[in-house]
Amino acid sequence: MLRWLLLFLRRRIAVKLTLTLLGFVAVVEVVAGVYLTLALEERAVQSLEGRLLTLARLLQDDARTLFAPAATPRARREFALKTARATDARLTLILPDGRVVAESDRSLEDLATIESHRDRPEVRAALTGGAGRAIRRSETVGHDLLYVALPVQDGPRTVGIVRLALPLEVVTGAYASIRQVLLAGGFLALAVALGIGLFVARRVTRPVVEMQSVARQMAGGDYTVRAPVRSPDEIGRLGRALNVMASRFRGKIEDLEREQATITAILDSMVEGVLAVDGRDHLLLLNQSVRAMFRLGPRLGPGKPFLEVIRNADLFDLLEACRAAGGEMVSRELSLTTPVERVHEVHALPLRLGGEGIGVLMVLHDVTELRRLERVRTEFVANVSHELRTPLTAIRGYLETLLEGGLDQPDNGRRFLQIVFRHTERLGRLLDDLMDLSNIELG
Repeated sequence: MLRWLLLFLRRRIAVKLTLTLLGFVAVVEVVAGVYLTLALEERAVQSLEGRLLTLARLLQDDARTLFAPAATPRARREFALKTARATDARLTLILPDGRVVAESDRSLEDLATIESHRDRPEVRAALTGGAGRAIRRSETVGHDLLYVALPVQDGPRTVGIVRLALPLEVVTGAYASIRQVLLAGGFLALAVALGIGLFVARRVTRPVVEMQSVARQMAGGDYTVRAPVRSPDEIGRLGRALNVMASRFRGKIEDLEREQATITAILDSMVEGVLAVDGRDHLLLLNQSVRAMFRLGPRLGPGKPFLEVIRNADLFDLLEACRAAGGEMVSRELSLTTPVERVHEVHALPLRLGGEGIGVLMVLHDVTELRRLERVRTEFVANVSHELRTPLTAIRGYLETLLEGGLDQPDNGRRFLQIVFRHTERLGRLLDDLMDLSNIELG
């Protein structure tokens, strides 16, 4: 639960802003409350101290007679009780040696059990001739008391000490209502700060949330959206920068799409088949000629493994040989029997793809018809050679016979010459056919 809450706080900037404002107000309230409490307590103690000093000065003259040797303990006791009832303060009469001779909160019988007060801070200060002051917890009443002591002098001699004490609750209790008001004001300030924080956070984060939505749409490919720009501050400048970036991205993507369409049109219009693979032997591109050569459907294309789309071991061997060639182009003439038997002249060139390894670009040129024409030409030349050699051989044979004496036999000589004439006509017809074929090839 706590982890989910922390994750929620981290993801919401409005919550962060509101909590930051609340935290700041709370810290200010705590610091101000502590300062005011301490200041009020100090002021209250000072006020109480001044009150006790005034009472002690008023009692000095009356107490001087009580420190005389003729004064009785009962008179001292009655003076202490009367003063305590009139002032609500605790009165103590102390001799210079520290013995307590009267105490408003203690009976006469208990005075003998009270320890010496000579080492009390306020008593020591009073014995030096000044006013003594101390705050400490009284074990007798169980409260923190403010003690004020003044010396009682008879001429230059200090005959005793008058000490008055009041519990601090007398003044600190009066400020309880003030503390309640301060506490209520603190909660009210926190509530106001919460409202202001929510309002400010909403005003600040609403443009940010809208920009987040715009950025998400841009990430999805929609660069026509625009971020709202309502102010000239940092958020407004961020919105303008986001809009400029979207416009530039849109222009760049349109340029890339036009270039890609141009390249695709060029590749698809090529008679040669063109395909490319990456360093993991996955297809990067293939044009329509390759699809026609291997009868590939629309679902088989870029992103698929090479051997899954084009199941030809000879082409794959050429791909590996191109990588091993160290950057040089590798060419081979391959006979591809699938889907139909065709002869292709394949050129493979390495592609440098950065950190993705070495890819390969292949260009496949169908030379099946060219090789067939070459075979036909070879057979035609062989047939023409044979057709030419037969009449030439016959002509040569008859002419040799005539030269060796056949001319002396008129009947045979004439017949031989007629045979030679027919073979020369046959040669003439063959030459005419060759000329016609040559003219046809030349167009």
